[in-house]
Amino acid sequence: MSHQTQRYAESQSPQNFALPWPLTLLTVLEALILLIAALQLYHFPRWEGLRWPWALRPYNAVFLGGIYWAAFATVGFQILVRRWSTARLVQPMILIFSAVLLSVSLAHLGLFNWQRRLVKAWFLVYTVVPFSAAFVTFIYRDRPAAPAVQLPSRYQKLLTAKAVCLGLYGLALLIAPELSTAFWPWPITPFHASLYSAIFLATALGNGLLSRSATAMELWVLGVAELLLGALPCFGILRLNQIVGAMDWSQPGSILWLTLLGAWAIVGLQLIRQALRWRKAPQA
Repeated sequence: MSHQTQRYAESQSPQNFALPWPLTLLTVLEALILLIAALQLYHFPRWEGLRWPWALRPYNAVFLGGIYWAAFATVGFQILVRRWSTARLVQPMILIFSAVLLSVSLAHLGLFNWQRRLVKAWFLVYTVVPFSAAFVTFIYRDRPAAPAVQLPSRYQKLLTAKAVCLGLYGLALLIAPELSTAFWPWPITPFHASLYSAIFLATALGNGLLSRSATAMELWVLGVAELLLGALPCFGILRLNQIVGAMDWSQPGSILWLTLLGAWAIVGLQLIRQALRWRKAPQA
């Protein structure tokens, strides 16, 4: 399919069917939870850390809040578009993300402060969400993808390389958490490293799904997610450090951390630009 016909085919094809309203309503509920968590953790890290289900220091709160903002944007696209071209990408990513969080939480029950009411809410949410995402992924497993454009060779190589690198780093965070976070600007506990693996593994899956062909909307969703995942933690940590002042940004590890996240954001921006080119192409 040519780039000129991408926009028309993507919107008109019966393969890009509208999602059922029950799924959309459930996704709206998920988005509200993500929004609340993102607002509290990213913008009020020192206060929210006192209420979170486990002991959470400000730097970890900001980083987790940035992840939740990216997740909120990703889920938000599915709500706004309400088409298979977004759900085909978003639902498997939700499944991996939430399943890893649930598994890590169950493996570290002793770290949770069971006196806080949010603990029950945490386990309720991360029990329901992975099962609902798994159900959606299963019932639509035989549905073909919406009409997509074969990616240029350089994008195929880029997305494949990202899928491999993000996947390997996500596994490293689970298997060797202390070693894989040794270069981070602040101390990361094995529990938090394991939690953070969820976003790397989910994004690796997203890159793998789109590594051969993609619709403009799928590229847009993945690009926005990666732009936010790269940019928001950087801005949030730098902002918090101006208040707390506990980091030495001249250290090689800190420079590497900023460089990697900055590169992640730039790659996400490039995906957005490519998606916009396709969406703006004249219809055949």
